[in-house]
Amino acid sequence: MKPSTIEGVPDSAPSNSELVPSLQREIVFLLLRFLSISGKVITENEAKEVVSSLPSSEDADVIEDALNYFGFVVTVGKSSISNLNSVHFPAFVAGNDGEVAILMAVKKNKYSLLKGNSKKNVSLNDKQFREW
Repeated sequence: MKPSTIEGVPDSAPSNSELVPSLQREIVFLLLRFLSISGKVITENEAKEVVSSLPSSEDADVIEDALNYFGFVVTVGKSSISNLNSVHFPAFVAGNDGEVAILMAVKKNKYSLLKGNSKKNVSLNDKQFREW
């Protein structure tokens, strides 16, 4: 069942419609890709509507709330890079600068990420991933 509102968020929270349009497009793109990979198909307009209606202005919170809206149970936390394995993929990850990407796989210290509006996976070595 899809909630019509997000509960537990203060009424004074800034509207997500205040997000910079390019950032909002990146979040919508990543959300569409994640849902598609997970077997759930939605339209771009549905994703835009949900993202723009959420009360948070932080991109990680927007993604979490949007995934909850579409029926996913979301766990947010920190994990050691060495603890990542196939059970975690695909997963949203946040870089040191707050940039959000989808972590697709880790193989032999190579991290495959889908970043921003990129339609291709970016491969980072262990050092690059830790610095990202």
